[in-house]
Amino acid sequence: MPDVNLSKQLLELLKPQLPQMLATLRQFVTAESPSLEKAAADRCCGIIAADGTNTALRVERIAQKHRGDLLRITYKPNKPRLSSQLLVLGHYDTVYSTGTLAKMPFRIKGGKAYGPGTFWI
Repeated sequence: MPDVNLSKQLLELLKPQLPQMLATLRQFVTAESPSLEKAAADRCCGIIAADGTNTALRVERIAQKHRGDLLRITYKPNKPRLSSQLLVLGHYDTVYSTGTLAKMPFRIKGGKAYGPGTFWI
């Protein structure tokens, strides 16, 4: 059974950060990152890689010849020894071709974000 208190604590911690999280989401969505367009995907990869606000992150960009570059982001907190590990795997390409934003603009409506690459449950 999930720890309800932990969920509430996480929600309270994240609520004040919602405006910045939505601004970051807008930035990523409007960058457009079509899977089959290397130059456009690489631009979005660069936007993600350039966010150096967290000094505990090490960002490595791994060049690819035919598709968008890969990112390996490693979290290295200032602790001598970690007690556990967590692997997060994802992708930044949206599948949608360049120009889709004209038909599917980024917007927030009814408490949900919409646009190419966004997903909500």
